[in-house]
Amino acid sequence: MNRKERRRLKKQGVRVAAADTLSILRQAALHHRLGRFADAEAMYRRALAGDPNNPDALHLLGLTRREQGATGEAVDLIRRAIDACDGGNALYFKSLVATLLVANQPGEAEAAARRALAFEANAARRDGLRARGQEFDAKDHDAFVARIIEVFDRSFIDDLAGAGLPSEVPVFVVGMPRSGTTLVEHIATSHPDVHGAGELTAFAGLRDGLAAAVGAPEGEAFPDCARHLDGTTVREIAEAHLALLAEIGGGAARVIDKSPLNVFTLGLAAVLLPNVRIVGLLKKSGGCGSLLRYVVFDLRKLRDVGAEEPGSVGIVRRGLA
Repeated sequence: MNRKERRRLKKQGVRVAAADTLSILRQAALHHRLGRFADAEAMYRRALAGDPNNPDALHLLGLTRREQGATGEAVDLIRRAIDACDGGNALYFKSLVATLLVANQPGEAEAAARRALAFEANAARRDGLRARGQEFDAKDHDAFVARIIEVFDRSFIDDLAGAGLPSEVPVFVVGMPRSGTTLVEHIATSHPDVHGAGELTAFAGLRDGLAAAVGAPEGEAFPDCARHLDGTTVREIAEAHLALLAEIGGGAARVIDKSPLNVFTLGLAAVLLPNVRIVGLLKKSGGCGSLLRYVVFDLRKLRDVGAEEPGSVGIVRRGLA
C-alpha cells in the first residue's frame, strides 16, 4: 500500500465490522499464499484500519513485510501481535525469532526464543492443571504472596530469634525459570566443599506439611499456620532438615538447593536457619543475561550484603565463603 492509499483510507475513516475483518483476512491470506505480497499487504492494512489491534492481521502483515524486505517493520508488527493477544502465541513467538534472524539480530532472536520456550512450558503447565481441575488463578496467587509478606514480618522473625539453628550448610539459589540457577550451582560446586543437590523438595514442601507439624486448626494452611510455631517446633524442623542435608551432601560445608519453590519459604528459612545463604537471580528484561544478587537473612536485621553486577561470578563465590 502506497502513501496515497494510506491517506485515502485515513480520510475516509474506514471502519469494518468483525465479520468483515475475518473476510478481509481470508482474502489477504489467499494473496499471501500465492505470493502476491503487495495485494496481501493492502488487505491486511485494510483489516487493521477497522481493527488496529487484531493480532492475526498484525502477525500476517509482519510476515508479509518480511517477505518484502522490510524486516524492521516486520519485527515491530509481530511484537505488536504478541502484545495484542495478552501475553503471546506460540506461532507468533516462532515468527518473531525467524524474523529477528533474518534481520541479523541474533541476540534479540535468542531472547525471543527463550520467551517462546517459557511460553510453551507455561501453556503445557496450564493445560495440565486444567486437566486436574487445578487451574492457576493469578489473583489467588497474588493474595497468597501477600499473606506470606504479612505473616513473615519483622515482629514474627524477632519473636522467634534464637530458636533456629545457626548452621551455614544450607544454600538456596532462587530465581525465575531460565535465569541461570543451574549455572550458579555449577560455579559454586567447583569448590570441593560445596555440594549441589539440585532441586530438592524437602524445604519447599514445608509449606504443605507445616500445618500438621504445628498442630494448626483444620483448614488453616501456609502461611497462616506458621503463626503457631514455637521454639521447640522450630528446632525440631531445623534439625530434621539439617540431617537430610548432611546425608545428601556427605558432610559438605555447603549444600545447594536450587528449587524455585523455595522462594515462597524464605521467610520460614529466616526463622529455622538464620545463617542460610540465599543467591537470588534477577533476569534482566530485554536481554539474555542474568543479574546476580546475593542476600543474607539475619534474624537481627535483614541485610543485603551483595551488589548488582552483570554476569557476576565473584559475588557467588564471595557469598558462599
